Amino acid sequence: MQGMTINDLHSKYYLTTGNDITNTVNAGDEISVPLTLSVYDDMDSKLNIRSEFWFTDQTGNHQMKSSGESTVLVKPWDQKELPPVKYRMPQLNGLALIKFYLLSSSGDTLHRNFAHFVVENGGNIPATVIETCKPDDHSNQKWSSKYWSVLNGLKVNGTGKGYFEYKIPVKNKWKPAEVKESYLVLELSAKELFDKDKDESFVQNQNYMLGSRVSPSKNPNAYPMTDDQKFSSQVKLSINNTVAKHVTLEDDPADHQGVLSRCV
Repeated sequence: MQGMTINDLHSKYYLTTGNDITNTVNAGDEISVPLTLSVYDDMDSKLNIRSEFWFTDQTGNHQMKSSGESTVLVKPWDQKELPPVKYRMPQLNGLALIKFYLLSSSGDTLHRNFAHFVVENGGNIPATVIETCKPDDHSNQKWSSKYWSVLNGLKVNGTGKGYFEYKIPVKNKWKPAEVKESYLVLELSAKELFDKDKDESFVQNQNYMLGSRVSPSKNPNAYPMTDDQKFSSQVKLSINNTVAKHVTLEDDPADHQGVLSRCV
């Protein structure tokens, strides 16, 4: 969620959306987001809660569908359940993001939080043909350091210098004379080659009290949090051997799998 920082996780004012930050729902469903407010302060005032409903469809189109605002009376050291926020999901597949802002009476943002909803079983986008493929369905790949696939093909990694090649077939349902525009939607990220991914053995049961030192990314279960040290990547996109775009990926901003990797 844009603007959200670690300070929102340690705020004196906290608005929680329940135990699950991601749920799967059907297109057209009315969703209800539970809200609980915790205040670690002696304030006695009114606070405003602003919610925004954002939706990203299968083409990557991202827009705010609606919003709402309510007022809550806060007592010192208050903790209480609030009326849930309800929104109707679109009739399309995609990802819904409900953003929450806890605002002071003067309009200052005291806290931010969010909830995700993966929307399934929806209809097709009018006048749009969508072709998809899994990341590991590439026709060719070559990398100077290492290549590997994880999460049953939902993610592929290439380190050093190299490329992924995909072949997208032109099917009969495409009518070239009726196509006004076409574009690619890719989810890409820079990636540091962690020590655990270098295919080196990991010595367990080391005695740190006697001075043993191990890289934070050496443990097979480790995924070091994003910090000030960034690892950028240069990407060149070619279509039919013609360079279409150059992109600089600043860093790998995600420390978790799934929708948390793109909180926009």
